[in-house]
Amino acid sequence: MFGTRGNRPWLLNAALLLFALWIAIAAPACADNRANPLDAGADGEDVLEDAGPDGDGGDAQGVGDAADGEDGEDSEDGEDAAPSDPRWPLVAVPSLESDFMRANPDAFSRLSRWTSTWTEETRPERRDRGALGVGNGHVFALTGYGDPINTLHNIAGPDYARGERFFGDYRVGIREAEDVFVSSDDVVIRSLSAPVVVTSVRIDGVEIVSHDLAPWTDDVALRRCLIRHLEVRNHDAVSPDFSVVVDPWAQVEAIDDLLIERAGDRALTTGFTGDPGSIVDGVLVWPLHLAVDESAAATLLHCASIPPSGDASSDIAGLPEIDDVGTVFDESARRWAQERARLIEVELPDPMVADFIEGAAMLLATQRASSGASSPMSRYAGAWMRDHVGAIRAWLALGDFESAARGLDFLFAAIVDSGDFRNSWSASFVPGPMTEIPDFASLPPLAGRVAAETPSYFVLMHRDFALRVGDVSMLAERWSALERAVFAQAFSPELLLPFTGDETFRTALNVALGVGIEFPHEEEHYSANSSLLWLAAAASLRELSELGEWGTGVGERLDPVETVRRAAAASFWLDEQGCVRTVATIDDLEVDPLVFEDVALKNWWASRTERPLLGDDSGLRCLLDGAQRPGVVVSEPGGPYSVLRGAPLFDGVFTGMNPGYLLSALSVAGHPQAQDAFLALPLTITNTGTLMEYHARVDDDEHTGLSFTYDPSGVLPDSAARYRPWETGIVLDALLQYLVGFDATVSGQTLYFAPHLPTDWNDMAVRGLRAGTSRIDLEFELLADGSYEARIEGAAGWNVCVRWDDEDSVQFSAAGRDTAGTGLQSREFSTRSSFCWSDVAQDPFVVTIGSQAR
Repeated sequence: MFGTRGNRPWLLNAALLLFALWIAIAAPACADNRANPLDAGADGEDVLEDAGPDGDGGDAQGVGDAADGEDGEDSEDGEDAAPSDPRWPLVAVPSLESDFMRANPDAFSRLSRWTSTWTEETRPERRDRGALGVGNGHVFALTGYGDPINTLHNIAGPDYARGERFFGDYRVGIREAEDVFVSSDDVVIRSLSAPVVVTSVRIDGVEIVSHDLAPWTDDVALRRCLIRHLEVRNHDAVSPDFSVVVDPWAQVEAIDDLLIERAGDRALTTGFTGDPGSIVDGVLVWPLHLAVDESAAATLLHCASIPPSGDASSDIAGLPEIDDVGTVFDESARRWAQERARLIEVELPDPMVADFIEGAAMLLATQRASSGASSPMSRYAGAWMRDHVGAIRAWLALGDFESAARGLDFLFAAIVDSGDFRNSWSASFVPGPMTEIPDFASLPPLAGRVAAETPSYFVLMHRDFALRVGDVSMLAERWSALERAVFAQAFSPELLLPFTGDETFRTALNVALGVGIEFPHEEEHYSANSSLLWLAAAASLRELSELGEWGTGVGERLDPVETVRRAAAASFWLDEQGCVRTVATIDDLEVDPLVFEDVALKNWWASRTERPLLGDDSGLRCLLDGAQRPGVVVSEPGGPYSVLRGAPLFDGVFTGMNPGYLLSALSVAGHPQAQDAFLALPLTITNTGTLMEYHARVDDDEHTGLSFTYDPSGVLPDSAARYRPWETGIVLDALLQYLVGFDATVSGQTLYFAPHLPTDWNDMAVRGLRAGTSRIDLEFELLADGSYEARIEGAAGWNVCVRWDDEDSVQFSAAGRDTAGTGLQSREFSTRSSFCWSDVAQDPFVVTIGSQAR
């Protein structure tokens, strides 16, 4: 009933076609591909902009996701095995430098250890390359996984909308080389001091270093341009005479010394400032004469626009002038420093963890559109309701309340502008004054892609924001929309909820089930995922209703929640195994035995409390018992896809959210494999510190990305997406949840900590944690006597609760204060101790945790 096949451009299925050809089998026949008249308009959704990420309305995303342990039926001791390395693998920062970097230290003082480096002989397959992006909310581009590594890809502008297509690739090479674009010693690295990416390639003895920036500036013309400051050095070229070539993939027109590319109503103008180059045979050529060890520099601009007429050459704006490109980089560094000052500071014994946190914060910032929306800028460009939960949870954990507020403001303004909930909007939609808010209570039940799942995220995000930030002023205006999100979902007579056809994991689920890639779950199955998210949303709405007068009467309306919970448990929770199943058929409620981890883990991730939404902690045992490697759950392909198991490419498939869901669930539950899940994260994180849409398990010690298509023209979106705020935000939030376990309820003036020191860590400090208007610092240390000390500054006037997970009971002491609270709590897999102190007066407040086992 709620299919999406009718509004899907057929090209978006090409990746899956290639996949099918690759495995040389045919998926089982599934329901017909008739178009549903609801698809193209029931939700008021634009067909192109809503060909959604993750579970996309476009759904050509390749294989991912899994369940039921990591291919694990062969292992009987998954929980007992230990990872081989107690820390994340350490990578040295490449010795990349340039005259421009030395002259502008503010923009390059700190470089990330998460980087791609390779030679011509060690050039990896594309699936094993990480991407990095530059963006300022107006223009965006990726680099790091084309050939050569300096290739700009997925260029978008002058706003975060893909429109007809992304602009095509632009690569930089040497014309007089044996092969213009065959490079060696490729490097791509992110600066953590400014939103800059640096690439370096060598082609026949000539090194080209490109310093790439989407400038953070108020200059309207300049902020619609991508800046590439090129520095070229002759190391040992055969001849001192050669030319740098800027080569566009797409068809372009030449106007004077500029290249003009058109993509629908958008145009991209490319050229050098100061006119060092000219157009020769459709490429931009910069001639040079350099002796050995001499260098030269020039600034290349790619400026996006939407010309008034869309076709006349005279409508194309020229390039803006730049007096000193270094000042532009310095301004962007200053602006990033101002934004960075809002975020937490971490001092960790593992620099790879610290750099991942910093890089993830930069990724989220560069994929934040000027409208405030979080927009995935790889394969997709747009603002999905669902995707925002990853970014907003991460922003709250990082202390960026301002970005979280802007994201929620965007979503509500977009709902009001649309007249009701939708799955997605163009990220270029700019919220304006809301003159009239719809009467949400009078609208019919939700249907189509918002019949379930998506509206629940809207409530979860507002709950997280209100409790942590303490700003509830937005709730009165949004209350009717929040109620609609909970009470208008499409319940069946059995009190179950449907699939929407746009689930994040849909293709991956089908591979794990062994059914057709486009199996119409929305027509055939009820969804455990929808029910779990609804139960979490209902609990969140109840919490929000207690924060003001707007929630009057909501408690009574939520009385049926336990009935819904029992209905979900009856269909999806199997007591004898303690597993959360995934699908039940609409016709006879038959439950498929598959335990699919992205769904099962929502039992804890969506709840965000110690109590799972369904059943008890045995659901974690169900997932973990079969895992070959502790802390990793990945399911093998099922049915006809099972031929992939044991193939060179992968044994199992999973989404980029999977590691975050798992680490979050294990941390919340206090499971001892939380450390294993933390230590396993580098298996999935790409070499540039990012998460992809889909990943694959090669073996116990190797994961890779799934990459079926790479389209340099920008017409066929890449499958799978490479550079994701949703996945990265979920993993970042889970990582901080594991290390610090920080949460707050401002209304109750209570701070919560559940810290963990991984093996081989003796201390850590996280400063600037935000709760309401307070900033809190945590220093956590393993003492010589085997006890732990938590030094908490900024907590005066708050109630403070500390939780400790251990196999043995512990004793708490705090500045002479008596302990109070839940005391010891026996769990299936550990002993949890949590104690609270009311109205703390000491600053710093020091808590000592002593284990009887130490």
